[in-house]
Amino acid sequence: MTELRERPGDQPLPTEGCQNVQDRLIELIEERRDLGVQRYGRPLQTFNGRDAIKDAVEEALDLATYLMQVRLEKEATQARITEALHLHRADQNGMCVSCMTPVPCRTRRALLGNA
Repeated sequence: MTELRERPGDQPLPTEGCQNVQDRLIELIEERRDLGVQRYGRPLQTFNGRDAIKDAVEEALDLATYLMQVRLEKEATQARITEALHLHRADQNGMCVSCMTPVPCRTRRALLGNA
C-alpha cells in the first residue's frame, strides 16, 4: 500500500469513520435503478431519445441548490449552537450562567455531543 502523506494546504488525512460511503452509494444507485425500472420499464440506457447533457445540467443545478440549502442550514445551526454555548458558559464560581448548575451543564454537554 502507498504511504499517505499530507501536502501543504491539504485537509488532514481521514481518520476511522462510522459508515462505508461507497457501499451506501452503491445501495442508493441500485435503488435508483430499480425505481427507473419500476417507472419506465427499463434501466437508463444509451441512445434513449433524451438529451443526456440537458438532463445532467438540470440535475447539477438541482444538486447545487440542495448543497447551498445544506450549507446555509449548517451555518445557521452552527450560529445557534455558538449562541447557546455562550449562554451556557461558566461564571466565576464554575456555575452555568443560564442553568445555575455546575459546568459543564447538561445543555452544554448536549450541544458539544458529550451528553
